[in-house]
Amino acid sequence: MIVYPGFEILECQGTWYTSSESHPQTVLVQLGPDDLVLRTRDEMILTHWSLYFIQEIKAPGTAATTGKSAVFSPDPQSGERLVIDDSLMIGALRGERLTEPSPPAAHQTIHRHSAFGFAWRPSLFLIALLVAAGMYWSTPLITTGASLVGASERQSIGDGVYTALMHGNVRQCTNGAGQKEVNSLLETLVPDRRLAIHILQNIPFHSHSLPGDLVILNAGLLDYHDGPEVIAGYILLESVRLNGEDPLIPFLQQTRMTHLANLLFGWAIPTESYDQYAQNLRHSETAPIPAARLQTAFQQAGFPFTPFAAVYANESTDPNRILRNNDPQADKDYRPLMTDAAWQSLRTICLG
Repeated sequence: MIVYPGFEILECQGTWYTSSESHPQTVLVQLGPDDLVLRTRDEMILTHWSLYFIQEIKAPGTAATTGKSAVFSPDPQSGERLVIDDSLMIGALRGERLTEPSPPAAHQTIHRHSAFGFAWRPSLFLIALLVAAGMYWSTPLITTGASLVGASERQSIGDGVYTALMHGNVRQCTNGAGQKEVNSLLETLVPDRRLAIHILQNIPFHSHSLPGDLVILNAGLLDYHDGPEVIAGYILLESVRLNGEDPLIPFLQQTRMTHLANLLFGWAIPTESYDQYAQNLRHSETAPIPAARLQTAFQQAGFPFTPFAAVYANESTDPNRILRNNDPQADKDYRPLMTDAAWQSLRTICLG
């Protein structure tokens, strides 16, 4: 599909800030018919922005901003923003169009192509979305709705579900030295993605991902092996899951249109909805990740997945049992994920 007159694909580099306090990250920006996709240099998808909600903003504190740059955001209040200095991409995001299909060298001749003005587009799309939902509810509609939810709302939902999980004898492990080693391990395994790892005691599942890149791990994973390979495996597992699945979609599938409308219009979600969803998480099994995707992730990380597979295969479908018999790193020397001292420090995370 041609996404811009004269071009099969329109893409450029940009500088992405996930929040007002985050460090800049260089990303590949790809324009599609309905959304903007941000990817890492190795083509890993970081996020999708719906074109209906992208706004051009002023960010005087952004170091990358120059006279030739423009700053865009799907949710200015969250601080998430993208700085672009490619004039063609800037023009496309502003709603400009080439007067006729032409090669990149001749893209100077452009004109405005907007019937209502940019501010009307989100409202019109929301109305159309809600009208369509009233007539028919489907997974594609949920997926479209999820793509419109900004980073701050996702973080709020993740925090709400997490708070609902912290009932009864569930306790978060917060020892400072151990948490430092968790962050170090995360940086080693998933350097291109900022996950928030929470290790909990007395939860009935091994791992879950929540909206806002929040990952919950069972403290019992620290006792399955005499090294970090099992808990590291579950960090990789959830990272792979987040790259292929949006954790907001299961939440919306359960709460349906009522809370999708709440999110899109900035209304609060009732506490009992978080409680109900957390209760379902306690008693539901996560969908298994295909073995091939996990094998690729472990090969890139460069450590054996046999210890992890021995635990994971017992809670997964039979096809994933092949992980235990297909570990190319099993008989190779490899650089340990952390020193013995760091591993022992990590294991004290629940003693604080």
